[in-house]
Amino acid sequence: LETQLNVNITIQDVDRFDGCHSKITEIPSYQSGNANLKISISWPESNIGELAKVQCLCGNVTLGGRILLATRYCGGDFTNGGQWKNADITPCNFSDVSREICQLAKLATNQRIEQLQDITDNGNNLGSTDVTVSVAVLLTTTEEVSGNLSLTNDFLNVVDNIININEDTLQE
Repeated sequence: LETQLNVNITIQDVDRFDGCHSKITEIPSYQSGNANLKISISWPESNIGELAKVQCLCGNVTLGGRILLATRYCGGDFTNGGQWKNADITPCNFSDVSREICQLAKLATNQRIEQLQDITDNGNNLGSTDVTVSVAVLLTTTEEVSGNLSLTNDFLNVVDNIININEDTLQE
């Protein structure tokens, strides 16, 4: 009775998560449809019954004290799994002007400040989010401006432009 038993055993990882898996929502430009101005929101993995809150991004710039949040509820049940409900992306649906300002963060400091000067020169055409984004992008230049007289003058011109914006817009 010599029988040889040949058993093959494989172990598989089981990935079981009943919540909502991470997902990306793309927000196209509602004004021009320019594909270069789309905004992406990355929703984190969330548990059923949880309201996911994601800060609206402006390129790689943090919007400082003004926190704009998109929200999305993870619904569903433990039988069928999590299901994302419709997202509230309204706070992140920036105007084309704000989106263009956000993209300035990718430029060299002198170009950033020069472009901000042009955009804020007629500040009465800017909305409150445009102003917030302009200030956030301007603040990314402070370290590099220090010690450079020409850049400092241009920086202060942008500050003057922002200060001269309609008071109602600044209070929004």
